Amino acid sequence: MLPYAVLLQVGFAMPRGVDPARGALLPHRFTLTTRALRRRSAVCSLLHFPSAHAAQALPGTLPCGARTFLGTLADDATVWPTPQLLYHAQQRGFAPPRGRFLSIRFVFAVTFVILSRIANCADATAYEWSAQISVQPALISSDEFDLESPSFRVSVKNTGTRAWHTASERLSLSYHLRAATDSGSGRFDNARFALADLQPGQSDEVNVPIPPDLRMTSGKFILAFDIVREDVAWFATRNAAHRFPETVVDLHRGSLAELREKPALQKAKALAVGIGDIDLATSLAFFTLYKSPRGFRTPLGNLTALTAGATYPQSWIRDCATGVAAAYLALGNSAARDCIVLQLLHQADDGSVNDWVDGDGKADKNTVESDQESSLVIAAGQYIAISADTAFLRSRINGVTVLDRLGRALDYVWTLRRDAETGLVLSGHTIDWGDVSIEASGRKALYLGPQSPRVVGVYTNAMYAIAIRDYLRLRAIHGADRQHRDARWTNRLHLLRSNMSKYLWNETKGYFVMHRHITPLNLPTDESAMFALGGNAVAIEAGVATTEQADRIVGNALRLQSQYHAATISGVLYPPFAEGVYPHPLLRKPFQYQNGGLWDWFGLRLVRAMFGTDHAAAACTALAQIAAKVARNKTFSEWDDLDGRAEGSPDYLGAAGQYVAAVRELNSYVARERRLAPSFSARDLCAQAAQAER
Repeated sequence: MLPYAVLLQVGFAMPRGVDPARGALLPHRFTLTTRALRRRSAVCSLLHFPSAHAAQALPGTLPCGARTFLGTLADDATVWPTPQLLYHAQQRGFAPPRGRFLSIRFVFAVTFVILSRIANCADATAYEWSAQISVQPALISSDEFDLESPSFRVSVKNTGTRAWHTASERLSLSYHLRAATDSGSGRFDNARFALADLQPGQSDEVNVPIPPDLRMTSGKFILAFDIVREDVAWFATRNAAHRFPETVVDLHRGSLAELREKPALQKAKALAVGIGDIDLATSLAFFTLYKSPRGFRTPLGNLTALTAGATYPQSWIRDCATGVAAAYLALGNSAARDCIVLQLLHQADDGSVNDWVDGDGKADKNTVESDQESSLVIAAGQYIAISADTAFLRSRINGVTVLDRLGRALDYVWTLRRDAETGLVLSGHTIDWGDVSIEASGRKALYLGPQSPRVVGVYTNAMYAIAIRDYLRLRAIHGADRQHRDARWTNRLHLLRSNMSKYLWNETKGYFVMHRHITPLNLPTDESAMFALGGNAVAIEAGVATTEQADRIVGNALRLQSQYHAATISGVLYPPFAEGVYPHPLLRKPFQYQNGGLWDWFGLRLVRAMFGTDHAAAACTALAQIAAKVARNKTFSEWDDLDGRAEGSPDYLGAAGQYVAAVRELNSYVARERRLAPSFSARDLCAQAAQAER
């Protein structure tokens, strides 16, 4: 038992330094618990949940175990944090922090208060709740580049006397994780897996994949399965007499060179350019795309749609738009198309589009953003352009053609999300393309309220401009006969581009400002002096920036990368906001997450734009730097720190999708040059940049 577990029972939080490091947006919530994992060998055990004690509100002292906070924290948290890799440093885990001591008098006082309750836990004999858990196989052996995603088959049986209503009672399957070589190091709280409602004696079977973040490490790990009732307790930790069923994951390091030879990834070789790290990273990008699709239940049957990353089980529309073309190259038609269909099935009657949809049909819309509708249209445009599946535009989703649904999405933004004065699209005050508002640290930061600060930003409006352009192209492909509608959207596109230049271009600085405030907001920083990479890169892609403006944007990006000694060109905000300006913990510090981290999702958009301008040699260098970083990390990460160390979710779709797009741009550039010099190669292009630097 933990030295400070007695305090957890009366309501104290985990001591600082004890909770696992957190980094990325996560699809699962977290519950703080108290009992360190014990080493066991069984893979089947009987777990009981004592009913001898009446239910209590969280503010009271618990009769046994320790309180959990999932529901309370989930209501306040903007994002669900991903525990970072815990096994590179064994000091992480549940060991109490050094240098912090508890008053002996205080411990005695607390102990005195709860002694009788602990005794009651030991004596509890009446159980309404109990479960039998069995797991197959007992051991999984895999390497980090296993394409088959091995999983455990977990059988859960209700052996108690009462029925389980898993949704209303918030029951789910999970596991506790630790390194096999160190029983004191691990991660107690992990992903949840839904269970069916079970009457006494009934069973359910669940497939549980190995934890995705373990793919980036090696060694043996113990998974101890358990059932959690959120805000109440874990079944097994409420009674120490019962053991966890445990299984072993034995992970081995893989080779990027071997990855290139896997039969399923042979399509990556078609993009090879003869530069080592670039080609290795291309194979890793195809691996990331191969791992992305998951199954989703819908009224149309099961769909196989793209997900955002290893720790994101949902399908997100902005990630779909970023990776759909690359996914078509790697996987073919179905996975690329289905992420669009999934969103169309959940489109609202007013045309609005959700951020994400999960495997059970749940969905949510972050109203601080205004790019979901644009992302849907862009995704459809990307898919049609690469697949030539024009019949898809005529197919009907809930009785409405796909093309008409795309038009409704654009109409929603034009009608309901624009500022009357500037004529530009409104959004909440986030960091450029980010999804967290400046006004709050919890879930309120996801949603606009009556008093939320509003801005018109370069990223949001550039995305809308691309969406209108792609929609007009789709209408032309479809042969739509309403020419007045085409003229209306053409005029809107011209107006949007004009107003972006008028209100957002900073001639003195040589870039588009991140945003312009529509509602007053006093900040201790000059936002016009901040270079926002994402919005500026998308502005070039949208045709908003002139050739001269694009040259100045690229120049600023290269200069700031050098000034801040960043590993790649992908730094999204220079300078970042000072510590504490954004209250959310993921954005509170400079160069963290969206507040100045390195995001290849957007750095590679700029690289693509550079190949289309007079900066092709510099683009080759920037691409090679990103490829070298990816090869070192052996994953396309959600984001990186300034030194290029991977942060957030591994196997990130947005980064892999944009990488494939950038390599395709490099191949196109080389093909054009070979018309004049048949022996020209990508190596020659990168060599030009190296000579220029010298």
